[in-house]
Amino acid sequence: MEDWSIEDLQQENQQLHDQLDNLREHIDQLAEMIPNELEMDPEEDPMEYQDDEGKLVVDSIID
Repeated sequence: MEDWSIEDLQQENQQLHDQLDNLREHIDQLAEMIPNELEMDPEEDPMEYQDDEGKLVVDSIID
């Protein structure tokens, strides 16, 4: 097992905290990209959308 000095452990701890902060920021950015269901138009069917040519596409779930 390696011998760790207090300084090494503090540095490792700081790096882990920095990585955690970066991950939290990234999660927050991703969360902002996800549409909020409460903000969606209740008349809008999430299973319907228009393709690149403007044609209506209806996805259905088959049990």
